[in-house]
Amino acid sequence: MQIQYITKQEELDQCVQAIANEPSIAVDLEFDKNHYRYGFNLCLIQIYDHKTCYLIDPLAKEISLEGLFDVFRDPAVEKLVFAFGEDIRLLHHLGCKAQNILDLANVRSLLNYPPSSLSNMLAEVLGMETDKKLQKSNWFKRPLSEEQIKYAADDVLYLFPLKDALMQQAEALGRLDWIAQENAIFNTAEFIDNSEEINVKLKDKKMLNAFEWFIVEGLLIWREKLAKAVNKPSYQIMHKDLIWDLALGNKYVEDFMKFRGVYRKIQTPNCQRDLENRMEELYELAHKKQISKSKPAVAPLNPEEKAKNKELRAIVDEQKNNYFGPIKEAIAEKYGKEFSAFVLSNTLISQIALQKATDLLPYKKEIINQEAANLGLTIRL
Repeated sequence: MQIQYITKQEELDQCVQAIANEPSIAVDLEFDKNHYRYGFNLCLIQIYDHKTCYLIDPLAKEISLEGLFDVFRDPAVEKLVFAFGEDIRLLHHLGCKAQNILDLANVRSLLNYPPSSLSNMLAEVLGMETDKKLQKSNWFKRPLSEEQIKYAADDVLYLFPLKDALMQQAEALGRLDWIAQENAIFNTAEFIDNSEEINVKLKDKKMLNAFEWFIVEGLLIWREKLAKAVNKPSYQIMHKDLIWDLALGNKYVEDFMKFRGVYRKIQTPNCQRDLENRMEELYELAHKKQISKSKPAVAPLNPEEKAKNKELRAIVDEQKNNYFGPIKEAIAEKYGKEFSAFVLSNTLISQIALQKATDLLPYKKEIINQEAANLGLTIRL
């Protein structure tokens, strides 16, 4: 087995030609999500085809991934992966809707293994020890270190033997069709990139009145635009506490050059003026819109809404206590606790109880109905 590090289009084209007719390839991505740079960024692609481990550098100049993405889209080529949720979200963000994905993390759960990392699964199933130190590594770094290259390669090199071991167990238990149903979801699901959304904890927002929140939100949007412009994660541009202090009048823009918690390259007179202008605009707009200082930022539920929520909670509790709780326990007794949590999660129980469980997979429906019948329970799925 050789490791080939690809930085040129000609090398990538040869790689694509080599893997295009393979029945299965092992795939993994290394990415950065608002940690070292702004946004959701692809940093490295790892592919193994039983012969060569390709490490493809998407940051290399004048390299196009479209030919490789065509292989990812090809349903004739199985993409063998592990815990691919964020990876496929990134691929969708880049315009690549990969098909025929076999995620061994789903197989893990359907075989009643507890949630665990790839390295832990390799140790438990194959008795192999791999390096876990570089999970938070800076994958923008170039050149990659020897440690990074080994870590990246390890993420795909052992997926085939892990697949063989797990699928042998699954076949013996008659669960291959269940695995196929779970992984088929990747073919049609839509994965949205939310890396640029402004997220504020509800408990923090509840501490503000409507006027204060209007100013805070406006400053957060200003920070987000600035972060995008300088290609830094927004939390590194200006600390959230500073945003709050400015909005609440605990700190003043005049002292911007003295603030701690501001990215040094934007701590300039020009940026201070821009922030002053933004603050003035926000206050003017808040007064123009007559944003209230007496109303809370998060409106409390009215009596009807409270009553409705109470009614829905009662429905879920009744269904869980009398029907789906016992069914879940029966599934756990028959198939295992981890399997039960995967097939009939508390979230799914709530969705079923409120008749919001759309597209319930056939195998799940069959298992739930079977255990309900065994318990003498009548349910509607």
